Amino acid sequence: GGVDNLSGEGKCIIVETNYRLYAYTDSALQEQVVRLFSQPLYRLPHMLICVVTRSTVRNALVKGISAAQIIEYLTLHAHPQTSQKPPAVPEVVSDQILFWEQERVRISAEPAVAFHDFSRLENVGLVETEAK
Repeated sequence: GGVDNLSGEGKCIIVETNYRLYAYTDSALQEQVVRLFSQPLYRLPHMLICVVTRSTVRNALVKGISAAQIIEYLTLHAHPQTSQKPPAVPEVVSDQILFWEQERVRISAEPAVAFHDFSRLENVGLVETEAK
């Protein structure tokens, strides 16, 4: 599309601190990728306006897209004017995306052995000492 060429090789995304995302593009592919982790609000000629939310990020995570991949995509496709002053993606947005990912992995399964029904109380102490 003509708009992609204006901003240079698909570098057409602006992310604001209010989690709004502006994609200046005519590319159906680019639009579909952005929709993987954001909710479209408005579709205008040559522009898609979306919002990144907890539920849209969680849906992307369920589909196997990591927070780091979302942030990297937004950074790599940042509009040239936003990429002149790093970070191209506001820290509040990237930190929140990472936080939403961490919410999903608060608990992790570890292999364990449960000992029970000890015949004598001294055996509990022996097992506890051996476990340490």
